[in-house]
Amino acid sequence: MAPGARPGARGCMCPSEWYNSSVGHFSVEIDTDRLPVLLIRWEGAPDESGSLDAFLDELLAVWRKADDLGRPLSIVVDASNAAPLSAPLRQHQADWLAKHRALMQRIVLSVHVCIRNPLVRGALTAIRWISSDLETVRAHARVDGALAAALADVEAAVPGHRSGPPAPEAR
Repeated sequence: MAPGARPGARGCMCPSEWYNSSVGHFSVEIDTDRLPVLLIRWEGAPDESGSLDAFLDELLAVWRKADDLGRPLSIVVDASNAAPLSAPLRQHQADWLAKHRALMQRIVLSVHVCIRNPLVRGALTAIRWISSDLETVRAHARVDGALAAALADVEAAVPGHRSGPPAPEAR
């Protein structure tokens, strides 16, 4: 179990599982409280010390668990307070995504990125228009809008998914 993780019930991918890491001026949290919408809060930028690898390892564990359970995800990345990655870390992250591309394509319905700067949002949107690899990535100004769009993607793709609190169990 990850540092700071809360135990889930019966080994299922329960909303109580999460990961939080803070190293220097970099902090990232993987929040599964809204599954099948996965919220990642990203602040600052990692240095070359391996903090990015620790995050990627935890993210991969969540993806593999979702895949094992046959549960697709929609991801929201709150990058409102993120700082740019260095060129070597951008390359490292790109290599990691390429390595796990098949898994990502199998379980990730969409990625919604919350970015405050309208010019950066516009650039991401323009890149999305010309790259089929990014057709499921959308930029948002606010986290609530990103969460609503992610939930709508899940509701459209997963038959029988119902938003809101779970129904009481029949006895």
